[in-house]
Amino acid sequence: MKAIISKHFVLILSLVWGGCRHTETASTPLSQGEATVHVNPEVLATQKLDWTAKSQYVDMKVPYEPIAQLKKEIEAREGVVLQSRGEAHITVITPPEMTVLRTRLSLEQINGTIEKSRIQSIPIQLQCVGRGQLKQADRKLATYFIVVQAPGLLQVREKLRQQFIAAGGEKQAFSVERFRPHITVGFTERDLHPEDGVIKDSRSCLYKVE
Repeated sequence: MKAIISKHFVLILSLVWGGCRHTETASTPLSQGEATVHVNPEVLATQKLDWTAKSQYVDMKVPYEPIAQLKKEIEAREGVVLQSRGEAHITVITPPEMTVLRTRLSLEQINGTIEKSRIQSIPIQLQCVGRGQLKQADRKLATYFIVVQAPGLLQVREKLRQQFIAAGGEKQAFSVERFRPHITVGFTERDLHPEDGVIKDSRSCLYKVE
């Protein structure tokens, strides 16, 4: 009996130790209910920008200057230096999703649906500024983003899903709801994604927006 207990103890200890060696991830919830940041409302003027078709993903362009301003404010508040891509957008169809859609739909069909939807004129609502973190050894990576609500973009995804199914695609292959619209503001080393354990939705809210 003692031998069995000892074996179980060793097994549990090894599992705990193994878990400690894994990378830690975290999406930080809003900790101070009154913490707010100002976001220039011009960020909502997406209709002023022309949509550009891409072969590997679909995005909605967002005015960059308000995001650059917000990046500076976050750097000052958080005491970090953030990298950025020098532009702003909301990813509507990710590269992996585009690969799935392309198994049944042509690029022309996909882009045609996006053009008909007038994607740049679809309203968006800013929910909060979120933060995602990833701890690797003695380093802590972080990414900051605006969490967005955009029912109209969900409708665009649904249209593409219906076309995909009508062309013979499997219903489970493309999920409309697996969509976390956001605008990346900046990151310390690299952007973080769901595969890093970072989910960019309201659970990650750090600051309210005003």
